[in-house]
Amino acid sequence: MKLAEIENNPLTAEDVAMFDMFDREAWSVERRLAYIKIRATTLAK
Repeated sequence: MKLAEIENNPLTAEDVAMFDMFDREAWSVERRLAYIKIRATTLAK
């Protein structure tokens, strides 16, 4: 999140909630990446 702020591209509330969910539910790195890729693909359409 700090890197996004430095790059003047702060995360949305939805993004923060997503990362909080990852932490809360202890998702693996692989599962997180798969979720983000699917989400990005869906948003790009």
